[in-house]
Amino acid sequence: MTEGAGIVFWGRYQQTRDGKLKYRGFTFIEMLIVLCSIVAIASGIFVVGNSIFQTGRFNAARSQVAAVSLAVSQYHFETGSWPANLNTLTSSVGQYGPWIDADGLRDPWGNQFNYNISTAGNMFSIWANGATKSNDSGSNPTSFSSDDIGMVGR
Repeated sequence: MTEGAGIVFWGRYQQTRDGKLKYRGFTFIEMLIVLCSIVAIASGIFVVGNSIFQTGRFNAARSQVAAVSLAVSQYHFETGSWPANLNTLTSSVGQYGPWIDADGLRDPWGNQFNYNISTAGNMFSIWANGATKSNDSGSNPTSFSSDDIGMVGR
């Protein structure tokens, strides 16, 4: 190194024909290639990470629907009637309850679960609207459409 060369962060020295050291930095093309590589890797990580989060939310919704369904069944067993709505499960009725915490009545996307009682078949349905946040299964489903996640109980 020659006198007064200082600190070099990005670049390299080359020796010229006359023996002097000359600083030569990275070219624009080299920097562009590195930047494009970083962007490509970051976008790949984003796509994979988003897919993992969506799968996690879907599995959490299935688990929560099962917990709410169990609470509805337990309510029916203990009181002899179906709850009028899911908020009924968060308070006591006589010596029984509460059956679930109010936080358990929201799906992973932050929406209230859907609930319906079919008096003719003595069944109930509980479902989450999924990532689209739209009810694709109707008002009294026995099966669930699109990305809705639900359960039918007796």
